[in-house]
Amino acid sequence: MRRTFGRVFGVIALLLVLSSVSRVLSTGLLLLRAERVTGTVVDYHVVDGASPPFVQDQGRLYYAVLEYRDSGGRPQRVVASQGRRSRTPPLGSELGVWRATGDGSGSRIDSRIELWGGALIFGGLAVVFALIGLVAPAGFRRSTRESGRSR
Repeated sequence: MRRTFGRVFGVIALLLVLSSVSRVLSTGLLLLRAERVTGTVVDYHVVDGASPPFVQDQGRLYYAVLEYRDSGGRPQRVVASQGRRSRTPPLGSELGVWRATGDGSGSRIDSRIELWGGALIFGGLAVVFALIGLVAPAGFRRSTRESGRSR
C-alpha cells in the first residue's frame, strides 16, 4: 500500500515534469523563431463566473486582447492567457508581442507569466507531488510504529 501510494504520486510528478519541460521547449522555440513587435490593447475577452470558491465578488475576469501586424501587414489578434479582475492594461496600451513567423498562430504577449507561467506552475506541482510521493510512505511507517501496530 505504501509503495503503491508513493509510486502513484511519483507517476503524477513525472507527468507534470514532462508537461513543464514541454512548455519550456515550446516557449524556447517560439522565442528563437519569433519576432518581437508592439501590440495595442483593443478589447477584453470577459469571462463571468470565474471567481474561486468563497470569494465574494462578481466572478468576472478580463483577458486583454492585443492587436498587432503580421509580416504581411495584416492585423492579427492575441488574447492574454491570464485574466485579471479589472480592465488592465487600459485600452490603447502598447505591449510587446512575440509574433510567430508565418501565419501568426502561436503568438504570445511578452510578459514573464505569459511566457513561463505554465512551465513554472507545472514544475512546482511536480515538486510537490514528488515530495509527497517520497515523504508520505515514510510518514506512514512512522505513524504505524508509534501507534503500536505492526504489519
